[in-house]
Amino acid sequence: MALNCAHHHAWHTGRKIKLIMHWDHDADYLHHFEEEETIVDRMQYIHKFYLHRDQVKIFHSFNHRGDFYYNSTEAHELKNKNRYEFEDHFYHNLNGPAPPNEWSFNPDFVSNEKYIDMKLIKQSYVNKKIVVWRSYHNAEIPRKWKRKLTNYDWDVIIEKLRREGLHVVELTYRTPIREAMFHLQTCRLSLSYDGMWHYVAKNLCIPMAIVSDGAITKYHTPEQECVILNHSKRKVNSIWKNVKTENISEFLGETKKRSDYHKRSLRKYKQHLNLESYLAFFRRTKKGPTLLDKGHRNPRRKKKRK
Repeated sequence: MALNCAHHHAWHTGRKIKLIMHWDHDADYLHHFEEEETIVDRMQYIHKFYLHRDQVKIFHSFNHRGDFYYNSTEAHELKNKNRYEFEDHFYHNLNGPAPPNEWSFNPDFVSNEKYIDMKLIKQSYVNKKIVVWRSYHNAEIPRKWKRKLTNYDWDVIIEKLRREGLHVVELTYRTPIREAMFHLQTCRLSLSYDGMWHYVAKNLCIPMAIVSDGAITKYHTPEQECVILNHSKRKVNSIWKNVKTENISEFLGETKKRSDYHKRSLRKYKQHLNLESYLAFFRRTKKGPTLLDKGHRNPRRKKKRK
């Protein structure tokens, strides 16, 4: 579900928010000829699950091909996309505390009890299902820090999980959105790299484990909500150590504990009667440099003395 190929901006119009998505392709674009849904189709489906969704009006603007990448040939080939910031500096950068990053699904809409008789399938299905996605099947090659585990590594990890009696379901960017939502709603664990169905899993508050050493991962999914693992076999929090037979039970228990914490922390958001109140709860004074500050993008590093 490649929503990362769009830029967006939003503003208040009374009690509603107008959100404009800028896409670098047309409305009917498909990444692959086997796909059955456009990105816009998926976005519209996902939107209806959000809390206070009726207070956000989404518009789409297509074929913004010149707005997405830096002008230099090298940067364009690496697909380093331009980044934007609102004039009020709502999005700041790394020296201050990270801004709140939560706009949850409505728990009443995504409860799997609404769709499934959990008593019948709990032991044989939900407690055994692990949903996996890796970067290998993506439409575009992700950045290197998202590819620390090779395709072969993921094959080995999946085989280890299956040997433990777990049922592995693998998602790709071509998985239909309704199928992906069903599997994520009814799984014991989401295990992945940082990307693809990341926010869908987060908003469902399911147990999550992400293999990543990127700082942005902790911003998207703080460690109190999600187990963040390392790709290296030498690290204590390695994915390889957690999928061993003697550690798998503790690993699953830890992910469940953190997802329960996440669910409890989201309960207070339901008390807001509208999106304006919801956003006011999050907007606080930010400290530290922002993307608009001079010299921030390429700060000079001090040379180490020999």
